[in-house]
Amino acid sequence: QAVAAARGAANDSILAFGDSIRRLSDTQIAEDQSSRIAPLAERAIATGRPLIVFTDGRLADPEALDGLPEGSRVEVIDVGATRDAAVSVLQAPRVAASGDTIEARSTIVAGSGGSSGGEVTMLLDGVALGRARFDSLAAYAERVLTLRFVAPSGEGDRALVAALNAPNDGDARNDSTATVLELASGAVAVLVSTAPDFDARELAALLRGTVNVPTRAYFRVSPGQWREDGMLAAASEEVVRRAMRNATLVVLHGDTALFGPPRDVTAGSLALIAPPAGPTDEWFATGAPLSPMSRLLSGTPWDSLPPLDVAPMNAASAQFEVLETRRARRLDRRVAIAGWERPRRIVVSGAAGFWRWRFRGGAGTDAFTAVWGSTLDWLANERTDRRPVVPAATTLRAGDPVTWRRGIGEDSVITALISKRGSSGGVVD
Repeated sequence: QAVAAARGAANDSILAFGDSIRRLSDTQIAEDQSSRIAPLAERAIATGRPLIVFTDGRLADPEALDGLPEGSRVEVIDVGATRDAAVSVLQAPRVAASGDTIEARSTIVAGSGGSSGGEVTMLLDGVALGRARFDSLAAYAERVLTLRFVAPSGEGDRALVAALNAPNDGDARNDSTATVLELASGAVAVLVSTAPDFDARELAALLRGTVNVPTRAYFRVSPGQWREDGMLAAASEEVVRRAMRNATLVVLHGDTALFGPPRDVTAGSLALIAPPAGPTDEWFATGAPLSPMSRLLSGTPWDSLPPLDVAPMNAASAQFEVLETRRARRLDRRVAIAGWERPRRIVVSGAAGFWRWRFRGGAGTDAFTAVWGSTLDWLANERTDRRPVVPAATTLRAGDPVTWRRGIGEDSVITALISKRGSSGGVVD
């Protein structure tokens, strides 16, 4: 019906689209894995020629139709109700450490004719981790299924797939969606405090809520005695050293040189927090100079925050200042947090007493979260992935184009082997 309508309306080229753009043949069968209109729309906009689109209305990128030349139109062909179920969304952490409990959420969507009940299986590199059942769905209804499983041991990227199975399913090509789960041998973000206090406790809680990666916190309760945050299980100093060495984000609180020069014993982004040795005069936060975090701190009510203890810090070599303070709000100026972006992301703070902001609640809690949340988020977003290229999309399904972004590996030339779909000769370009 669509082909006949197109031939009747055409006085120019007739093209088929989906996975690719090609001229319509006499024996055209719609077997494409996807329905992407963007390449065709871009061609029409570039040439300024009107485009008439015949579709069942299930375009993967309908927003691409915005801005089509004058005279363009879209005609939707009624294909009737179809009983079908599809996995539309798969949400899971990007990184997990061995032994972590992972929560994966898959969204099931029914077709125009609804769907019978079925089940979704979560697979990691082809190994089933768990199953969840869902009841029959009305037309276009959605259902969110949550599965929890323990991350296995190992390191590297694994394919996490949500696979759907339902009786009388209309289209099997939309029954699975995949994402990449990176398994790490240890924590990706680590907080180490040699002098645990309220600041360290609140920073550990904020770190877990800010970065969506496996996080550990270690506190030294006495010389040589370490406890892991949470269950306060004993940890050896070697465990703490190894966690710092392998983590991509390290927060060192207290004696930041206990394990040696911090830049030598860590590899990822770094936050160094060295509280003053004793009480200082009252220093009040007065502003956030220009920095990667200043936009998020622009509306902070500095005049309503309790004072801090701030040690003198030489911030002349810093590339930016995150937080400035003044004695009695108007006298001597001291930098409370400063940072560097190159050669790797580092922030340094000689202040303590942020817990007073947190404990006050209201604007104080918001300010604590804004200052340290934006700082930790900026540190965590440094690209420390050593691979030369990494997938740009978080989830993929059959027929989706695989796009990539460059990592920070040393490779500057990437070899990609591309084989034609359906080729039996094994020819590779």
